Amino acid sequence: AGLRLEPNDALHGRRIVRGTVAFGGKQPVKVTGKVVHQDDSGLGLKLVTRIGDRLLDQERQRLSA
Repeated sequence: AGLRLEPNDALHGRRIVRGTVAFGGKQPVKVTGKVVHQDDSGLGLKLVTRIGDRLLDQERQRLSA
């Protein structure tokens, strides 16, 4: 239910981040996340948008192959 982003000056000070997550061979998923942590190592987001378990499981399998 979370996501980590690398440091990015354009995102500094943001409370809400919107973007797109691209999974291999699938349609990109639009996501919205609330910033819960921010430091020099990046941003920690709690996702407001749910990414289905099925899609995440498929991506895990694809990456481990």
